[in-house]
Amino acid sequence: LIEAFILNNKVVVSWDIKTGYYIYKKSIFIKHGNKKLNLSFDLIDEFVLTDEFFGESTVVKNILKLHSGYIKNSEQNTGTIQIGFQGCADGRYCYPPEIKNL
Repeated sequence: LIEAFILNNKVVVSWDIKTGYYIYKKSIFIKHGNKKLNLSFDLIDEFVLTDEFFGESTVVKNILKLHSGYIKNSEQNTGTIQIGFQGCADGRYCYPPEIKNL
């Protein structure tokens, strides 16, 4: 379950990751138009694992909360805000990368 909104000129995103699943940390991004925004992780349950698809990777389980860099007031209503990520089910399969529009 993903929740996203704009608060104080930043995109705030949180995931409630189901038991038995994880998200690759390096796959997470927020874009405003064509520009990738800087990310700050507020709450993260991360660890390193080695899997057959991507080798050694930092992944996130359980809960993840982050926010983006600052978006100017004048730019908030221009361009699409996209949130991207990719996850897997433990020991089973990986999902294709997902992109959600805010």
